[in-house]
Parts: sequence; structure tokens; C-alpha cells
Amino acid sequence: SFTLAVVGDTRKWVPGENPKTYDEILTELELFSPDFVVNLGDMIFGYASAFTSSELLQKMMLEKEWDAFFSLITKKDLNFRFVPGNHDIYDALSYSI
Repeated sequence: SFTLAVVGDTRKWVPGENPKTYDEILTELELFSPDFVVNLGDMIFGYASAFTSSELLQKMMLEKEWDAFFSLITKKDLNFRFVPGNHDIYDALSYSI
């Protein structure tokens, strides 16, 4: 048997930030020591094209968001699996990152 935790829609409403609440949820999950955690998507705000038409700036924005997300989860003693959501992959650029 195994234990599983499921989370989703953990993005912040402001691009480039991750919610403090998500960090708190992961800290609580560590106490239960699940075998793995499935994140059901919308891990970042994404949609960088809504803020700039420059592909270079969009790429930089998305990379900053992903870096912040992975910086947070790599500090946790949890085994993650990810299912991308519409905020994570929505065009060719976001797919390539």
C-alpha cells in the first residue's frame, strides 16, 4: 500500500510569486510523509504573453516563475509528480520551457 497527497491550482495571482499558503501546505504534508504528492497543475501564473509581446521577456518571466516554484519544492522532503495545467502550458513557448 502507499499514501498519496493531491494538490492543485497552487499558483499565486501575481506572476513570479508562489503563495505562502502553498509552502505551508507542503510543510504540513511533510508531517504525513506521503509516498508521493501529485500536483494537478496551475503551478505558476503563466500567460506571460498577456504582459508583453516580446518572446524574450515572456521566456524570462516564465523561467523566473518556474525557478521560484522549483526552489520552493526542492526544499521539501516530498516526492512529486506533476500534471501541467492551462497556466503551465498554453502555447509553444510555455511548452518548450
